[in-house]
Formats: sequence, C-alpha cells, structure tokens
Amino acid sequence: MLALPGYSSLTLLYESERTRIFRALQDASHRPVILKTSQQAYPSPAELARYQREYTLLSKVKDAGVIQAYGLESH
Repeated sequence: MLALPGYSSLTLLYESERTRIFRALQDASHRPVILKTSQQAYPSPAELARYQREYTLLSKVKDAGVIQAYGLESH
C-alpha cells in the first residue's frame, strides 16, 4: 500500500494502468480528501503536465456539484 506523508487511512478506490485514486484523511486538517497518483515511480514530463492541467482546470471551477481542488503536491 502507498504511504503518503501528511495523509492517513488510504483506501484504494480506482486503479488503471496510469493512475490510482485513493480516499484518505488529511492529517493536518482532519478533512477527507481524494488523492490521484501516478502508477509510475517517475512519471514522464508529459504525465506531470497532464496532472498540472487537470488541477488548473479543476481549481477554476466553483460549483457545489464539483469536487474542490485543495492542492497539487509532489511526492
């Protein structure tokens, strides 16, 4: 199982060839979060750029029906 500093209670929700999505608890704020990670230990620059675009787009959407983006972190 993946260990990410600052997060606990990781539960795998979805897995594909490129990504894994987890439900977790952010230790600092004790709020539930969804984490999207790469399957690769060292993602390509193109994959990192894709994550950056996804985060940028999601952080611009302000609607009650859309999940809020709290941050983009590297590990």
